[in-house]
Amino acid sequence: MDDSGFMYFFKTRQGELEGDQIPEDYELEVVDPDLQGRFRCCHALIDREKPDSLQVVTTLEQKLFNQHSYIPSGQPVPELIQTSCRCDILNFTESLLRDECNANRSKFLIIVMFGPLAGCNDDEIELQEEIEIDTAGDRMDVEVNEHRFVPASKSAIEALENVCGLGDNECVICLGNFAKEQEAKRMPCGHVFHGGCIVRWLEKSHLCPLCRYAMPLD
Repeated sequence: MDDSGFMYFFKTRQGELEGDQIPEDYELEVVDPDLQGRFRCCHALIDREKPDSLQVVTTLEQKLFNQHSYIPSGQPVPELIQTSCRCDILNFTESLLRDECNANRSKFLIIVMFGPLAGCNDDEIELQEEIEIDTAGDRMDVEVNEHRFVPASKSAIEALENVCGLGDNECVICLGNFAKEQEAKRMPCGHVFHGGCIVRWLEKSHLCPLCRYAMPLD
């Protein structure tokens, strides 16, 4: 849920790829007792020979958040929600590439489904339901996990380790490169981000955006 009271649904899955043809993106109206809303379904392709997961994230981010036809009142999606979605896409994509079951597959179709939930109230902030959605004839198992963001403690944020000399690595929160001499911050789980990016994130959510490591709370 964001400050405006909207709750958002997000799901990443692998699709069936026919040749190298990427399906067209589309919007889907869902009317179900457990899940209602208008969602956008977007697609991207990743090639094992050129496994650029961050490019997949950038492609899907532009498709998801640069069009406002499905956003309530045309409001932009909050940055915290966008960051969480970016990190989920990155984790999902890299897990596909690491999975030994996919060793003989060269290309993967990534499908994401995103949009604001309709008909939710404060009693439904924590929603965990499994339903099925029919998307263009395919059954899609959907698990909705929506939790209120809780900030990390101020002392835990201040205790983050400062690191530098990260070269051409990228911060997955903003997708920007680390300058060679730029100081970044490392979380206890080992993940590194721009100092400003991770501080702003932890001031809203106590969970690592990549692995969901839980920082101490006040």
